Parts: sequence; structure tokens; C-alpha cells
Amino acid sequence: MFVLARLPWLIGAGALVVYGLSLNHWVSLDSLGTVARTCGWLWQPALHQPLTFAVLYPFHFLPESWVPLALNVFNAVCAALVLVLLARSVAILPHDIPHFGPSTKEQPPSILSLRTAWLPPLLATVVCGLQLSFWEHATSATGEMIDLLVLAYVIRCLLEFRLDPALSWMPRAVCIYGAGMANNWAMVAFLPVFVAVILRLKGYGPFRERRFLLRMAFWGIAGLSLYLLLPTIHSLSPDGQVRFWTALKAHLKTQKEVLGYLRRPAFRVLAVTSLLPVLILSIRWKSHSVQFGDDTRLGVFLTKATVHVVHALFFFCALWIALDPTFSPRHLELGTPLLSYYYLWALVIGYCAGYFLLFGSHRAAEARGSGSGRGWKRIRTKLELGAPQLAKAVCIGLACALALVLAGRNVSEILKTNGSWLRSFAYQLYTDLPAGRSVVLSVSPTELFLLQAELSAHGYDKGALLLDSPSLVSTQYQAFMVRKFPARWPVPTPTKWVGGDGPGKVLKLVSAFDAREPVIQLQPSSGVLLESFSEQPKGSLYSLERRGANAAGQRPFISSISPPNPQTRAPTVADAAAEPGGELKDARGKPVAAVKVSGSRALADEPAGDDEHVWQERGTDFLQKMAEQTKEKPKYPPGMGRALRVALHLASKPNPTTSFIGAAYSKRLNYWGVQQQRRGRAQEAEQWFGRALALNPANLTAHINLEYAERCRRGDRTRLNVVSIENQYSELFAKHSDWRAILIANGPVDEPSFLFRTGRVLLAQGFLRQAIPVFARSAELAPDWPAPKLWLAQTYVQMRDFSSALEVTDRIQPQNLPPDGAGLSRLLDCRATALNGLGRTNEAARCLESFVNEHNKYSEILLVASEIYAQNQQFEAGLALLEELVKREPSRADLLCRKGLAQLQLSRFDAAVTTLTAALSLAPRSELARLYRAVAYFGADQFEAARADYEELLRSTTQPGNALFGLGTIAWRQQDTNSAISYYQQYLSNGIPAQGQYALALERLKELQGGRAK
Repeated sequence: MFVLARLPWLIGAGALVVYGLSLNHWVSLDSLGTVARTCGWLWQPALHQPLTFAVLYPFHFLPESWVPLALNVFNAVCAALVLVLLARSVAILPHDIPHFGPSTKEQPPSILSLRTAWLPPLLATVVCGLQLSFWEHATSATGEMIDLLVLAYVIRCLLEFRLDPALSWMPRAVCIYGAGMANNWAMVAFLPVFVAVILRLKGYGPFRERRFLLRMAFWGIAGLSLYLLLPTIHSLSPDGQVRFWTALKAHLKTQKEVLGYLRRPAFRVLAVTSLLPVLILSIRWKSHSVQFGDDTRLGVFLTKATVHVVHALFFFCALWIALDPTFSPRHLELGTPLLSYYYLWALVIGYCAGYFLLFGSHRAAEARGSGSGRGWKRIRTKLELGAPQLAKAVCIGLACALALVLAGRNVSEILKTNGSWLRSFAYQLYTDLPAGRSVVLSVSPTELFLLQAELSAHGYDKGALLLDSPSLVSTQYQAFMVRKFPARWPVPTPTKWVGGDGPGKVLKLVSAFDAREPVIQLQPSSGVLLESFSEQPKGSLYSLERRGANAAGQRPFISSISPPNPQTRAPTVADAAAEPGGELKDARGKPVAAVKVSGSRALADEPAGDDEHVWQERGTDFLQKMAEQTKEKPKYPPGMGRALRVALHLASKPNPTTSFIGAAYSKRLNYWGVQQQRRGRAQEAEQWFGRALALNPANLTAHINLEYAERCRRGDRTRLNVVSIENQYSELFAKHSDWRAILIANGPVDEPSFLFRTGRVLLAQGFLRQAIPVFARSAELAPDWPAPKLWLAQTYVQMRDFSSALEVTDRIQPQNLPPDGAGLSRLLDCRATALNGLGRTNEAARCLESFVNEHNKYSEILLVASEIYAQNQQFEAGLALLEELVKREPSRADLLCRKGLAQLQLSRFDAAVTTLTAALSLAPRSELARLYRAVAYFGADQFEAARADYEELLRSTTQPGNALFGLGTIAWRQQDTNSAISYYQQYLSNGIPAQGQYALALERLKELQGGRAK
């Protein structure tokens, strides 16, 4: 009775003491989401985990400052209950008890009744309770312990049913399992196993009984009814954002998508190995009793030995998994801790420990029954009599050793996770907030919620309005914030519940906030806001200040570029097309598609002196201690046990909490180092880059900045080779999807090659104001490199600042021009467009003529010149250049297409048809060439040929507007009223109102419909 009734509760009480002493008294990175959901900080409706929602809902009524600790205490109680259930489950696990007397039909339950039966539950709970993942989630309210408690109770019910089928253990198991399926996708995955276990316990007979099936179905539906809880709440709520069926389908879809993770090899391996414990517990191993019949001594010996080896193998595998080898869920970073995996292997430990204790007791009983004997037999008998004591000693020794090993290995990690590091980081963010009201923007929900938790702990004595920047585009998010802060929202309340606001409306919202309160960002970032605002570092935060009239970063940056050479006319070249990682370009050297990434922040203004004091103070105290925790360490630390750790794959892993804090500070220090370097403090900047790397050795931009700073200190100011850097830090580059992601994670760069890449990223995203100072800084650091100057000029052209663009192109050194046409074509485009934009058309014409005469060997030059002529309505001159290009490359369909367009613009329809037919013979799928030929046929009054091209285009294109308009126009010309009306109506339903032909189609449709009505 002690092992079955009292021991589990004693183990639970002991676990509660351990977890209470190591409890997290605030939030952790893993519990932040649970705390945010409970406190109502999340704006998205809760659509998943209804059981967790229902269990934790009462904590919603506590003061916010109490919620983290209250949730953690409750979570520790749940963890203790899990261990109580584990101890009880291990105590009632089935074992094959030997029977020496006559066999009877009614046998007592096959559970351990030895004096040492307390050892298996103790050993299993020690291994499970002190395992690092379990311990972390036991001392911090992540919500995972509720799911594990459900699984543990279901297992206990199934084992209890084996002992006493008359009780209601089976309905309980079915009901709780149904609730677990609604809450946890893993329970859905385990459903076939659960059904198989029920079949094993009950047999097939009861499943033929209608009453049994109805009873089980009733309790299963009762548990599964939790699927309806959250959809019902949202549908009845006055502020409900999601309808009932939408919420239910979203929950089911999410579970389906998560179950798709089982296709991943790592998940499949873990799923298969997690089922091994169930297989072990279900097999009836007949190794304790003497075999009768025709079995030989050797056969019995081999059978027993094989079974012993299998149990020993699984026993030590379970112990190995508890130590977190590199193939365990913790190291695979699957996005879920998979506590059920560790729990099931703890059951294996308890079962195997009981197996060996029972085996030792059985051997002693056989020895006592066989007598003492003589000689070797007597020695063997004594050894067998001592088997129980040996098994007991081994189990006790293992329990003590594992407790010491796991505690010694994991206590330091628990102290880091549950210690004061995260609170100190949040407190420094809170300290840097200005007194009074302010608006705080963040692209990191984690940092935002950490600051929110710290503010709640201080009673919101600082009136900071915390906003998630990416969510501002959602009208649902804005409506949520308006309900919480109606008096502080500066714009009318959004009324739409679907879709979102564009970047322009977000900028308008932030500008309205800025007119009333200081606006602050938690991290240095980029985006549409920095087109109208600039960042000013304020400790760990960044104040947004509105740009002035000259804040586009225009004139002040031009002076930093190399002075003009009086003997230089205009020509230059940008070797951007040869840059590693460059996008595809057309013949003019312009990007043909937008770059995937979105950019970095612009250059900051002069930093304040107070910030230097703040960073110096933190750098000599808190950050130095943090650097000790985050510095790069070997996977297998040196020492006496290194060889064993390597053999067992027990690699050390960085602590996620200190890694997060280190990365957050590393990004800020890298930003600060860039500011120092731009202020001319190269030595101080180099130190800050080094400190940033000490806090986060994976900070790629800090590596680049430090390497360039060290090179400059040695007197070598040449720019870094991009390919060489990518090879040197290939592992760090592989961690990110693109350069934008690198900048977001690590902060800015201040090296010409990567500044140039950053500028191109910003330009591709449309952040022109931010791109200008980046290109200018790149040109300042590499004055002999024409590429950033040329891209700077192109950016000025796009901003229609033609005078600045012209000034930049005048300052390019001719001796630095590489021998190709891509850069020259870009330069021609910039100069000619700028001169035309300034009204200096004669100079633009001379510039074009000069470039064509001097560089006509480059096809890119002729192509750009032809386009500029076309823009200026000089179609004859453009056509002449295109004819020259076609002579050089007659097999280029794109050149033939351009030539055909030029002929169309000159109303030479027959010539255009011939040219475009040749283009289509080279590229039959060219929709542009077919559209131009259709227009040419129409202009030549060949309506049937034009209709054939339009109909072919209608079948192949995904944008049928032009084809529909053309077919409608042909029908209109042929006075086919019904067809014209039909085509124009289809066009108007797919067209863009801003287009000129849209108004024409609308006018003709009204005319046709009016005429038909008459």
C-alpha cells in the first residue's frame, strides 16, 4: 500500500519543493506567450488550446503584476502531479510474476510486490523530473505541462483499468483523451495507438456490444466538445472578430498543418522511438518461469539472455535520452519540447528497473528452493541469493547518481533561464523609457511583451503605449488597441474587420502620434516610417524624430563624395552588374525584378553624448557579465569526461535565454559602434564591435564591421571582397534567408561593399530616403568605386531631385571605369533624365549624341538611348538605333519587339507586323510581341488577323485586360454591338480605373447600351 498510495504523493511533495526552490518568479521566454494571453495583451483571438484557455482563465482576474508568479506556481503544481501520476503508473505496470504453485484461472494483478518496489517509481521520477526540458517547463508556465498532465492521466487510467475493469477508468480515459485532442495535436497523432491499447485491454468482444460503443462514443464526444468552446466564446462576444465556423475551421486547419511536421525525418524518428515504450510494456515477456515441454537448457538460457539484453538496452537508452544527446528533441529545435517523449521513456526506466529487481528476487527464490549443493553450485547459489541485494544496490546507486548528474548538469541552466538576466534586460528597457506618456514601437513581440511585463510590475507608472509595428497594418489590431486606449488613439477608430491598412495609413497614424507624444522604437530597424522619421539612439531605445525639409539625405551627403575632375565630362560606369549576389538586369543595367529583401535602416544622425555614458556604464558592468555567459564555448568542453561526452554525443548547447539577451544587446552595440565609426572614433568603434561579438558570436554584420575596422587601422582602406566574406562566414550566411534578414537580426554595416548591397536592398523596396545616405556613405568610404555613386544618382532621379543626380554624376572619376557597357548605360540614363528633368533639353540631346558616338560599340548604350528618344517623342532617332541593334543581334526577340513598338509609334503598321512576326517566330510565347502585333494588325485595318492574335492572347495570358479591350474595339469598329458590349463589360470588370483606355471603354459601353435601348 505504501508504494501504491503514499509514495507517489511523497514524490510529488518532494518535486514541489525542488520546483519551488528553482521557480521562475517572473516571465521566461517560453512562458511569455502564456502570460500575454492570460493578461489580454494579445490581439489575435485565441483559436487553439481550449483546455489550456479554460484552465488558465481564472488567472485573468488577478492583477497583472501577480499573473506571472501565480501561473508559475500553478505550473509547478501541475508538474508535481505529473510526477505523482508517473510514480503511480510505474508502480502498477504489468510484470510477469512467477508462480511455483498450481496454476489457477484467477491470478492476482501482476504488479511488483517486493520490498524494493519503491525503487522503480523513484528512479523514473528522478530521471523525468530532473530532465532539463521537463524542469524548465515545470518552473515556468509555458502551457506544455497541462498537455503532459492529460497524457499522464490517460496512461494512468489505462493501467488502472487493467487492475480493476469494473471501475470507470475507461470512460475517464476516453473523455480526457478527447479533451487532449482538442488541446494538443500530438494527442491526435497518438489516436491510433490509444485505440490499439484499448483493444488490447478489452479485446474485440466489447466492441461488438452496442451499449459499450455508445458509452464510449458519449464520453469521447464529451471530451471532443472542447473543440467548440473557443468558437462559441468568440461568436457570442460583443467584440468577436471571428465567426463560429471560421474559428473552428482555423483550429482544425492548424492541427492538420502541424501534423504535417511528421513528414520531416527528425519528427518521424522521434515519433517511432516514442512508440517503443508502448511496445515494450505491451509484450508479455516469459523469462522468469521455467520452460517446460521440449525446451533444452541451452534454449531456455538463450531465451532468457536475449530478453535480459533487450531490457538492459532499452534501460540504458532511456537513461541516455534523459541526458539530452544531440539527437534528442531539445537539440533538434523542432519548435516543441515534446515532453511526452521524455515521459514515455521514463516509464521504460521504471519498467526495466522493476524487471531487474524482479529477476533478482526470482533467482534468489530458485536458489533457496534448490538447496545449497557443493562446490561451484554452492558458490552459484550464494551469488543468486545475493541477487536481490545487488539489484537493489544498483537501482539505489543509479537513482543517487542520476540525481547528482542531472542536477549538476542542469542546475546552472535552470538558474540562467529562471534567474535575473531577462528581468535585468527588461528593466533597462524600462529605465530608458522617458517619463510620462510615450508611444513605443517594436518589430519584436518578445521584447515588447517583456517591456509590458516590466511596466505592469511597476504599476504602469510610465504611460508608455506599446504597439507591435508589423501589426499596425491590421485594422483588427488597431480596433483592439482603440478599445484599450480610446482616449490616446489619434485617428478615427477603424471600422473594417477584414483586410488592413496600407503603409501610408500606418505612416499617417505614427505621424499623428508624433504630434502628441514622443515616439520610440525598441530596436534599430528599417521600413516606411524611416522615410519620414530618423532614429536617435537613447540608451537601449531609439527615438523617432521627424525629418526636416532637407532631411531626405540629399545635399549634405554629396559633399562627402570625391571632388570632380575638371577634365571629366560625363561618362562613368557602375560595375554593379558584376557584383556577387546582384539581381538580373536588362540591357540598361536596371533590375528586371524587385529584389526579395526589403532593406536596412538609414544612416543615423549625430548620437547624443549621454548615450555614450550609458553604454560605457553598462559595458563595464552588466554586459561584461553577460558576455561571460554568451561567449562561444566548445561543444565538448575539455576535461576528464570529454571522451565520454563525445562518445555519448552529450554536446553542450547555448542557453536560449542568455543567447536571446546577448543577441539583443549585440545588435544595439553593433549599431552604436557604427555611429562611433561615422563620427570618426574608429578605435572606440572597433571596441564596440568586439563587444557585440562577445555577446553574440553569430552576429554577422559585427564580424564584417570589425574586419573592416581592423583593416582600416592597419592603413588598408580597400573594401572587402564580398565572395571572400561569404565563404569565410558561410555558416552564418546560411542561417538567414537573405541580406534583409541579416540586417534585421544583427544590425547595420559600415563597410562599402555591404553598404552598397544594403542600399540596393532599400532601393528595391522603395525606401529612397534611406537608400540615399547608405549609397553616399559607401561612396565616401570607397571614393574610387563608381558603383555607389551611380546608384546614388539613380536614387536621386527616382526622387526627382535632378540637380543632385546631375551633381553626383559629375563627380565620377573616369580612370575607374571598367570596360563594359552596363555602367555607361546607367550613367547615360541618369544624366539624360536629370538634364531633361531640369529643362536642359539641348544639353540632354548633346549628352545622348556624345554617348552614342563615343560608345556605340556597346549595345546597352544604344538601347538606353533609344528608350530616352522614345520618352522624348523622338521616335525616328530611337528606331534608327534599334535597327542598328537588330543588325548586330538579329536573333534577339526582345530587340525585334522594341523595334516593332517604335514602328507602331510611327504608324508604320505593315512594317511593324513584319517585325513582330519575326519576333514571334523566335519567341512564340511572347505576350508583348503578340499584343503589339495585334495592335499593328488593327492599325492596318486587318481586323480578322488582329482578332486572332487577341483571342490567342486571351487564352494564354493571366491578365486579359488588353485582349478584352482590343476585341471590344474590333467589335465596335465592325458595329457588332452585342459582342462589343460583352467584351467591354468583361474588360471593365478586370480593368484598372486609372488607365486611359478604361475611361474610353466606359464611354463606348454607355454609347452602345444607349443606342441599343433606343
